Amino acid sequence: MISKQFDLPFLAKKRNETDSWANLWAEITIKNFAPKAQIQDILQWLNGSSNSTWLEIENFLQPYFEQIKLPDWADIQKMQAGAKFFQKHQNMILHLLGVLSLPYCYAAKNGVQVLAFSKRLQNDTFRRLQETAIFTIKANSFSAEKTEEWVKEITKIRLLHALIRLLIWQSGKWNAQLWGEPINQEDMAGTNLSFSFIVLRGMQKLGIDFSEKEAENFLHLWNVVGHLMGVSEDLLPFSMREAYWLERQIAKTQFQESQEGKKLTQALIEVFYKNLPFRFFADLAVAEMRFLLGKKVADMLAVPTIVWNKNFLTENLALQINKWIISSQKIVL
Repeated sequence: MISKQFDLPFLAKKRNETDSWANLWAEITIKNFAPKAQIQDILQWLNGSSNSTWLEIENFLQPYFEQIKLPDWADIQKMQAGAKFFQKHQNMILHLLGVLSLPYCYAAKNGVQVLAFSKRLQNDTFRRLQETAIFTIKANSFSAEKTEEWVKEITKIRLLHALIRLLIWQSGKWNAQLWGEPINQEDMAGTNLSFSFIVLRGMQKLGIDFSEKEAENFLHLWNVVGHLMGVSEDLLPFSMREAYWLERQIAKTQFQESQEGKKLTQALIEVFYKNLPFRFFADLAVAEMRFLLGKKVADMLAVPTIVWNKNFLTENLALQINKWIISSQKIVL
């Protein structure tokens, strides 16, 4: 089977494509729940930050949830194996979410504009980090017995993105010619990589052993998640080799220095210093961020250099301290 190449003209085209089906549902939802306060309630319900069950919106969106199914190529055994891999390394993967996956996304100069748009990531970073961690846990918690419930949780976020996309369009402040469409296909594919391939690469860099089969299973699980989230199938990497080339091509054109990327990275770093019990742990987290991103990307994001910490990383002592960092985050499901 020939591997996908993801050439640059192809990716450039994908910056002008979004998710037409979810966009349609977003428009219908906005029309039926017009007041601003209600839309805010829907957004909170979709991202799981609201504990209430809103029966009205649940019933209204039932046809939306019923139409979304697993793709024909989804392999239940591989998905369950991918979920088992997450369970085995959950603490480390959630840690990498903060020190690698999120800043990786901030390095994309055009894609980061959506994240900076609402100002929420700068102003409520810790809560946003918790919400992202909760979604990560849900996405990685697949079981065949609860497939329908799992699909629903994933597709809530798909509709959330479509609503945010519509609100951005309606603001009149988005420069599509410069940035591409908000939450476009290329950015969606890059985000999906940040939760899968980039996590695996970070684990390798920290010296965590896993087999090629485990990596492929984890990638497969996130390909299914990507499909449910509306990522076009021609942007899903069906092997680690394809994931490598997709990441490389996206980084080649999208990773550039930006004030928005620096601000979001700084806000994330401040969360470490405000919430971890000792400054030593925060210093370690920042040093890991720079180590995992690599000098070029870390410099783009103005990640500080913690010179004394390199020895800790090369000696792999960071792996033991990660357990304390995770336990201090107090993520509640």
